[in-house]
Amino acid sequence: MPGDALSEPIFPGARERYQRFVRHFRLNGDVGDAVNRVLDEEGEKSHERDGADRPLSVLIGTVLGKAMKTFQAIERLCLLGYGEDAAVLLRTNVNLLVNVAYIVSDEYPNERAAEFIADGWCRYRTFLREAYGKEVDATVFHFHLSNSKNS
Repeated sequence: MPGDALSEPIFPGARERYQRFVRHFRLNGDVGDAVNRVLDEEGEKSHERDGADRPLSVLIGTVLGKAMKTFQAIERLCLLGYGEDAAVLLRTNVNLLVNVAYIVSDEYPNERAAEFIADGWCRYRTFLREAYGKEVDATVFHFHLSNSKNS
């Protein structure tokens, strides 16, 4: 049938996989709907902030977007029959959740967010230096983290 997203020539076995795990796919959709409801209701509060709140506000927005995109990729990989590969992405999302839970539950979440971002920046600089022999100026990171989006 034309326009069928699960048509055999494009995704062999996807229809059967969906039917076999329909409850799980529906639950996945329910989670996505719940996140979208929260974003609709709380979206006004989740904007990039200036000052001491900047690292946490930037991190949470970025992490949420990344987690939702990965969540969608997991579902698609499962439909295609790549459940083992999807499990790797699921583990990544769980690690991300653990990191965010640690950061936001700390007595000083803004400081933990800044440390998390700084650690990622240091690892990025090390990777570029070791893999490509390219040095990245550390002051660029400090400038972007400490200045407002309007600067």
